Amino acid sequence: MRAFTDQVMELASAGNLKAALDLVSEAYTVVPRAELEAMTGQALLQAPMVEGRFGNSLGHEFVKEEKAGKSIVRYVQKFEKHPVGWRFVFSKPADHWLVNSFFFSDTMAEQL
Repeated sequence: MRAFTDQVMELASAGNLKAALDLVSEAYTVVPRAELEAMTGQALLQAPMVEGRFGNSLGHEFVKEEKAGKSIVRYVQKFEKHPVGWRFVFSKPADHWLVNSFFFSDTMAEQL
């Protein structure tokens, strides 16, 4: 799943948030399509505000992966003035991985 989340973060860090969120929704998620579309719409509406407040995206870095029955992968998307944390939660109920949830937030204490 690390290669998958790296790909999502590459897209988001390059300013292509829609493609990043579409990749999650098309690949492994168990989140209903309508919820993902609503989340994507909200994120795209807020993207100009995030860029206006935090500056341009400067890339991302992998923070850590945790395993506690589920696999949790964390990243930081770096902006000129502030980081945004991303978290992906996966589970493997049978023979393949699923995205159980994911979110991003500018409140870094929630992410680390």
